[in-house]
Amino acid sequence: MTRVTILKQPGDVLPYVDQIVAAADAHTRELGFFTPTVYRQSARRRRLWVATRPGSGEVAGFLRFGGTHQQLKVFQIFTLDTARRQGVAGRMLNELVRYGEQQSVLSITARVAADLAANQFWVRHGFALHRTEPGGRTTNREINVYLRELDVPSLFGRASPLDESPPPAAEAITFRDKPRLPARRWVLDLNVVFDALRQRDRGQSLWLLGAAPIVVTAELIRELERTSTEPDDDFLRAARSLPRLPEPPADQVARLTSALRDSMGLTSDATSKRGITDTSDLCHLAACIYHRAYGFVTRDGRILSHAEVLRDQYGLRVATPADLAPSDSGAGDAGASTVTAELDHRLLTGGSLNDDDRAALANFLERLGLPADRRDAVLNPGTTQQPAEQRVVRLGDRIVGVASLAPPTILGQPWIAHVYVEESRPESQVTAEHLFDWLIGPRTFGKLYRIDLHSEAGKLTTKQVALDCGFRRVQTDNGGPDATLSKLVYGGFLLPDGWRNFSADFKEQTGLRLAPSMPTWSEASGKGIEISQAEAAGNRTPLFDFETLISPGLLLPVGRTGVVVPVRPSYAEQLLPPTVKQSSLLPDREAALRLERAYFFRAGRHGLLPRGTIVVFYLSEPRMEAAAVARATFSATLSKEEAVATLSRQGVLTSADIETRADAEGRVTAFTFDSLTGIPHPVSYSELKRLDCVGPANYVAAEPISHDQLLRIVLAGLGELDS
Repeated sequence: MTRVTILKQPGDVLPYVDQIVAAADAHTRELGFFTPTVYRQSARRRRLWVATRPGSGEVAGFLRFGGTHQQLKVFQIFTLDTARRQGVAGRMLNELVRYGEQQSVLSITARVAADLAANQFWVRHGFALHRTEPGGRTTNREINVYLRELDVPSLFGRASPLDESPPPAAEAITFRDKPRLPARRWVLDLNVVFDALRQRDRGQSLWLLGAAPIVVTAELIRELERTSTEPDDDFLRAARSLPRLPEPPADQVARLTSALRDSMGLTSDATSKRGITDTSDLCHLAACIYHRAYGFVTRDGRILSHAEVLRDQYGLRVATPADLAPSDSGAGDAGASTVTAELDHRLLTGGSLNDDDRAALANFLERLGLPADRRDAVLNPGTTQQPAEQRVVRLGDRIVGVASLAPPTILGQPWIAHVYVEESRPESQVTAEHLFDWLIGPRTFGKLYRIDLHSEAGKLTTKQVALDCGFRRVQTDNGGPDATLSKLVYGGFLLPDGWRNFSADFKEQTGLRLAPSMPTWSEASGKGIEISQAEAAGNRTPLFDFETLISPGLLLPVGRTGVVVPVRPSYAEQLLPPTVKQSSLLPDREAALRLERAYFFRAGRHGLLPRGTIVVFYLSEPRMEAAAVARATFSATLSKEEAVATLSRQGVLTSADIETRADAEGRVTAFTFDSLTGIPHPVSYSELKRLDCVGPANYVAAEPISHDQLLRIVLAGLGELDS
């Protein structure tokens, strides 16, 4: 294998672009034709790498790629004739795999003409043939799409050697920060809105409008108003109808635009045409950063060239419509009640599988291209003693997702789950969330069990939701990036006196040891949960992350307090499905299908519910009972506009409802929550009074409760307190 240096920085790569273009133009049959501008833009975005020989600086090969944080797409990989059969391409590809895993990317894909010898290269480097599709009309070729799933954190597996430190299994437990399941709201640039409303770019930008959630900035409307030449501009009217972020404070815009101008090296001349454009671009980005948008979709090459700076310094992801459009545009008694919700004027229904649906489900699985053994596993009803469960999601009459769960045939073995979602549809995120919410709903209380998950390779939405729920790769002797994902599920509250049995079950399922006794609340919240390999020194995992691994289970160590939050029964029917006694005939809001939901209340009280707080939901008249528990994942006081723009889809209040709850300054407090579990025996108001758990607010407003009060509610809800 020859030695090469792989250059990645724009300043190092740009001098070689002319040589790269010359080599690519001489091999258009294999690489296709692209203008020099394309290569320069890729270099500026750090998406064009060049392999050079040390000393001479001679080009040996190059790699051009794109994609997003979830999936990288190899556009071109090429080795010059003088460097063939020396491992140059493999070295560049391995470097891309390492880069992807460092960035928590889930997979890499590559499109290769079926008649090229290069197909064997991808197989040798761990890529599997994902599908074959027709190429362009002019070439009349078939295109093989190859996929390699990258490594994800592992938890389960055999113990490592005693001298390993820190234990890799514990070190690998990582989760995203607040909120844990964000809506990933993307802000659209003006050029993308133009393409969407005029149905250009092969429908990629238009797809974003339906894929939700998207917004625009106030600066975009101003930009259109400045450039519009017609008094009654249909395009301007359509753009004004799109969801819009509120205007950030002027001083914050000035601070952010100044910092961005320096970071991006833009002109400070505000009077020139270029300067006016720069100022507008900076206002777009400042609004995105101020409102903590997930990403910005644009075709502006200069903004795209600073994508890494914007992500590293400001946490803002920048992408093109092609990066986000789905690569697969083809095919297409926990939580047992039927849920129907309205999404963008479409009805999405989640419910149990009926015998009449089996033929339609078989057709859905076949349409996804699943092999016969996978289809049979999903359709298998189990036995009368150990029945399997299925949950389907329909868009109208069309099945768009399914989950199945089969209990173990041998006690102590994992439950076997399958989840398949038609990810080319805009509703795929909500579909996946609903299926996983059903899947991890506890089938038993006070017992730890494990679910092994099978899903379709390359389905990134499904895999990401699984990771967010606490699924982790199974680490075995022959495990790899495509190994099974598994999760521990614990139902209800884990109390100190149950810690020993829990620890034994945890070790049996994972090979990992916990401390011999449950830490106190101050220890757990301050230092985390100690997890160790065999007798090796332990590594500590934050309590929030540990609870996600065993969700929806929650720990109740000595000293942990909670908050009682009142909910009207009419809202609880949609926000808290486990409390529903009779399903409504009317469609719910989208939150009824979500894994993480939002609650809005009086401004300024977000400090009452910091991340990780245990929430007891109290249903007011006529129910008057504590009926469900959950865990707060995020809380903040927001402007009513920001609350509507960022969290309303996860809640059950309308925009008008949120506005009525705002204070005189137009602010409202919101918190999001997960790990929602119904209390097996709802605790009535009279019982709560008897247990001395009703404070001066009398459950009219949210109020904190002590550890002892929370413990009494939990024990009463489990039927473990004497009446």
